[in-house]
Formats: sequence, structure tokens, C-alpha cells
Amino acid sequence: MERGPVRQSNGFVRAGSEIFVSAQFTPFQQQAIEADGCDICVAAGAGSGKTGVLVERFLRLVTPVHRDDPPPEPRVGIEEILVITFTEKATKEMKSRIVAALTRQGLEAERRAVETAYISTIHGFCSRLLQENPFEAGVDPQFTVLNGPRARRLLHQTVDLVVAEAYESQDADAMELIATAQSWRQRGESGDPLALLANAVDATLAALRAQGRTRQEVEAHWRRGLDANAAHALEPVWAILTPLLDDISAALASLALMRASLLGAARLACDALLEHADALRPRQKPLLETLEALEATHKTVSRGRPRANLGATEEITLAQLFQRIKNAGEAAKTLFGAQANREGQAAQTAHRLLGLTVAVWRAYEQAKRQRGALDTDDLQTEALRLLEESPNVRARYRRRFRHLMVDEFQDTNPLQMRLIELLHTPANTRPEQTASVVGDARHTEKTNGNRSAHSAPANRLFVVGDVQQSIYGFRHAEPALFQALERRFREEKVGLH
Repeated sequence: MERGPVRQSNGFVRAGSEIFVSAQFTPFQQQAIEADGCDICVAAGAGSGKTGVLVERFLRLVTPVHRDDPPPEPRVGIEEILVITFTEKATKEMKSRIVAALTRQGLEAERRAVETAYISTIHGFCSRLLQENPFEAGVDPQFTVLNGPRARRLLHQTVDLVVAEAYESQDADAMELIATAQSWRQRGESGDPLALLANAVDATLAALRAQGRTRQEVEAHWRRGLDANAAHALEPVWAILTPLLDDISAALASLALMRASLLGAARLACDALLEHADALRPRQKPLLETLEALEATHKTVSRGRPRANLGATEEITLAQLFQRIKNAGEAAKTLFGAQANREGQAAQTAHRLLGLTVAVWRAYEQAKRQRGALDTDDLQTEALRLLEESPNVRARYRRRFRHLMVDEFQDTNPLQMRLIELLHTPANTRPEQTASVVGDARHTEKTNGNRSAHSAPANRLFVVGDVQQSIYGFRHAEPALFQALERRFREEKVGLH
């Protein structure tokens, strides 16, 4: 991408006849501000001026140009830019900086347009999207939004009602879950069991919704039964065990080849180990059975390596194989005995909690419908559903927003990422150009993207962030999403500027 010369003097950034009143920018920041015809990812540390670069780019896009030669990409109207922030404070500060800059330049019409611009938090944008398309979204046109405390209070009231109904119907799972909650308090948790259970349902529901899961999807998963859900819940344990079991299985296979040459105690020890070979293959048996076999194997090798009438080389090999098995058993030792039983109990509790969460979710949705209300998570999930299920609405907003700008992208969760992707139309008539500004905005990369064609013209994505500054883990933000985006930009590069 060819650029004209950029000169900096007296705190003003000049490009041709354009003047941007702003702080002094580095050449790399200036590159991010001025890049045309590409998507841009700015990754930089705290205090490096990322948000200032975003604001300056916004101003450059909307500032009228007075020159004979038009820029590579025409200036756009303020209403054609979507800016997403993650706090109301950040939104106000950004609008204030934009208004101040436009006022200094005497751009009164543009300054007034900022009042109705699409500059807001992700929740604010989703609310506006639903208000502009209530019938397509299937929501009450006059819906109200429950703030955090009101939504939490209604949810906890719903938990109380659902649990009470379960007790009346003698629902065994619900009563077992209450008993489990009572044991939580006995282990030091504060609060009454029902409140602890309500908090658990609240946290579970929030995590599921942040992932973009619907109640119907979760309910279908729960109805698959305990075994299916237990397998899912125990996946982290299998992730730990699998490489250890693979190593043990390889060692046992070598022992099986040596067995014929072993005598006495060495032969007996080898047979004891090989007896559990099938149960020690990853995921071939239920977890509890696998852990029992692993514990028995560990006890066998821990008794000491029996001496065998072998040559020196074979003796060393036998010792090494026993040691490999012992080391793997030591690494999994914390899962033996009572812990194995607890894993099974935890899987059962998780299944019961998921069932209660589904029942509460259904009742909570009904309670909100009766009130004509949505909570803040609904704003996102309903906006996502609208864009996914209404191609005309999706295409209209893709055409409307020629530029998408996201501040603090490291605080995005999977649902929000999907929303942004649905609004973004990458270039499809030619290889996509994607710029990445990393570190202290040290370089820009142009990449080829492989995207499917879209009916709407391409729009441009500009994101800034720093994974070290992620502060919304409690809202299920996943900094890895930003890292993956940055990595994709790097891996697809075809040239540097």
C-alpha cells in the first residue's frame, strides 16, 4: 500500500493538505491512523496511546478533505462508523475527545452528529439494534432493560420458586443438590444453602450465555443424560491423564516383548502390570476404572524392580521401563483413591446443577416476558440471534457501517466476538488486506484472507487491545480471542511496510 509523505511539526500531524489537531504520534501510530483499504489490529502495552490512535483515526475518517486528488478511500459520515467500547466511562471520554477535536476545527455539523453516532458500549449498541428492529427480533418494542441488581434479584427469586416446586414434586435430584449445597456450607462457605445454590446457578448461567449458548442447546445437552454430561465434565481430568497413559501404554508394550525372557519375581511383576494394560488405554474404560487400574499399577512398580537373570543391556531397559511407569503414576497420584470417587460425585453434581439451571433459565425467561423486560445478557443474545437469523437486517447494517472500531478488544467474550464477525464484511473481490500493528505499533502487515463472498460491500475492522490489560474475566472475557486475531494477521502476511 503506497502512502504519501507524512510530516510532523508543532503537535500537528499533516498529510497533504489535511490537518489533524492532536498529540504527537510516532510514525507507527501514524501508519495505523492513515492506513486505507485494510483491516487493522493494534496490539500495544498500557499507556502507549492505543485509544488515542483509534480516536484520531475516527477523526481522520470523518474530517472533510479539501484537495484536488481524493484519498484512496473516501471520507465517511459519522453515522457510517460503529465504535464499540466496554464501559460507559470510556464511551463518554471518547465522545468528549471527538467533540472537542471537531469543535476546534469548526466542524459544527459533524459535532452535532456525534450526539446520535453509533459510539457506545456493546450493550448499548445491542439495545439500539433491537429497538430499531423489534419485529424482526421478536421483542417487545417497548422493552425495558433490567440493570444488574434488578436482574440478579429476579433470577434469585426464580431459583427459590423452582426449588420450592421441585420439593413439592419430590424431585430427587433437586433434594440431592440442596444436600450438596449444605455440605458446601459445612466446608466453610458462608450463607444459607439455597443462596449458595442460587449463586451457583447464576454463575453457570452467566458462563453459558457468555459463550453464546441458547437454553434450547443446553437443555438438549442435559437431556442426553448423566453419562454424556459426566464425560464432558471430566474432560479436564482426561486431558491430564491422556499423555501419562500413553507413556505407560508404550512402556507396557515394550514389557510385553520382554516377558518371555523374564523369570521368577520379574515375570510375576510384569504379568501384574500387563493385567491392567487394557484399562490403561486412554478413554477405553470409565474414568473410575482407569484410575483404579493406574493406582494398582503404581503400587506394583513402587515395590521396587525385581531382579532378573538378564544381560546388562536388558537389565537397564527393564529398569527404565519400570521407572517410566512409576513416574507417570506419580504424576497422577493426586487422583487416586478418594479423589477418584469425588470426581464421579462432582460429575453427578454438575449434571444436577445443569438440570436446575435449565429449569431456572426457562422460568426466568417467562418472568422477563411477563414484565416486557430484557437483562443485559439478553441484549447481546437477542442481537446475535437477530443478525444470525435475519439476512436482510444483517446486510443492511453491514452496508450502513463502512467502518467498525473496537476499543479494548482483549475484553471481548465469544458471544461478542460473534456479533462483531456478523457485522464485518471482509473484502471478497480481491485478496483481503489485513494490517496488524503490534508492540508499540512497530509494523504493519498486509495479508491475504480466505473469506466467503457477501452481498454487502466490504467494510473495515479496526481493533485495539492489550492482553495484559484484560480486567473482565468475571464477565467471561477471553483475551485469547484477541491473541488469535493478532496471530491470524501475522500468519497471513504477504508483506511488511
